[in-house]
Amino acid sequence: MKLLFATAALLGLAQAGYAQTAIKAGTIQLGGGVGYSRTSQDRPGTIYNGNTSTKVTDTYSQFSIAPSVGFFVADNLAVGINANYQSTNQNDARYFQAGAFVQYYQMVSEQFGFTGTLGGGYQHVKSSSAYDGQNGFYAGLTPGLVFFPIPKLAIGASIGGLNYSRLSYKANGFNGSDTYSSSTFGANFGLSQLLFSGTYYFGR
Repeated sequence: MKLLFATAALLGLAQAGYAQTAIKAGTIQLGGGVGYSRTSQDRPGTIYNGNTSTKVTDTYSQFSIAPSVGFFVADNLAVGINANYQSTNQNDARYFQAGAFVQYYQMVSEQFGFTGTLGGGYQHVKSSSAYDGQNGFYAGLTPGLVFFPIPKLAIGASIGGLNYSRLSYKANGFNGSDTYSSSTFGANFGLSQLLFSGTYYFGR
């Protein structure tokens, strides 16, 4: 009997802790993420008779910004819309995405938790390559961490996720303009995918 009461008490405490840490339905979140990475790589310069005359260092940098707004339709479950803009000096490329997302929070304390975000939408790529003006769609699943220094403000971080991308472009040929497409699916994790975010919660 004592064991039964102790078990019931523990379950009650766990439920109370969950009720305190849960982000309630009806809460509105407004946030955004910013990311930056820089990569340097050495390679041989001019090669003559098997000898290199110089050493060349290629440096690539990438910047991204991703605003979002969401509404909690249930405790710890939000749906919303977001956008993502990325630029890199490699081929002077610019990436733009706009779509919708579903995000679930698993809080382990009042201040710390995990997130999982499933999203997808439209994307456009513009660059100095031969295949400029690509359009298509994307989908992705991104795990992350979230920390609340105060109840209404959270700081989040992620290092990539599972992504699918499809792009189409047109190229002129002897028979007129033809449409080509490419698709990519894979898991991309690493510091080059590091993204920090800040989110404010109205009604929490």
